[in-house]
Amino acid sequence: LYLAVALIAVVVVTGCFGYYQEFKSTNIIASFRNLVPQQATAIRDGAKVQINARELVVGDLVEIKGGDRVPADIRVLAAQGCKVSAPGRTWAHLGMDLGAPGRTWGWSTATGLVVSTGDRTTIGRIASLASGVENEKTPIAIEIEHFVDIIAGLAVFFGATFFVVAMVIGYPFLRAMVFFMAIVVAYVPEGLLATVTV
Repeated sequence: LYLAVALIAVVVVTGCFGYYQEFKSTNIIASFRNLVPQQATAIRDGAKVQINARELVVGDLVEIKGGDRVPADIRVLAAQGCKVSAPGRTWAHLGMDLGAPGRTWGWSTATGLVVSTGDRTTIGRIASLASGVENEKTPIAIEIEHFVDIIAGLAVFFGATFFVVAMVIGYPFLRAMVFFMAIVVAYVPEGLLATVTV
């Protein structure tokens, strides 16, 4: 009985861990959404208006102040003593006059022209690439699946062999079934899921 309780506990914990890992990997797109600000200061008809960043269109003029996040891919038209922070990413290939979503404007104020929005921005393209990768199996995932198939096949084969041998020798059905289950459990490591998903 204790062994059964311990095995059930290990299976439940391992299953929860696997679910957590899967949940974490599917939330990658949500993390990209957090890089783009909700509001932006647009200059329309000569007046500054606060609008939702999703309402920006190519050709809009935007004003960015110190501490603001860049709402879209922009070309900086006017700025003095500006500084842009983009930790963990290299934007050198984009050119010095381009602001990209997710960047934090340092000090000073700048005016920029929106050159791309939504999925066509740098962050949008990265998010599209990241979401497209999820459906493809990596070489290591294929190898792990192959390994698990071999382990499962061996477990069932040897479990069935011991079951048949136990029945031939004259063990009761219940005892032979315990042999079968013990062999299967012994062959398939309970921590396998946690090991391969880390």
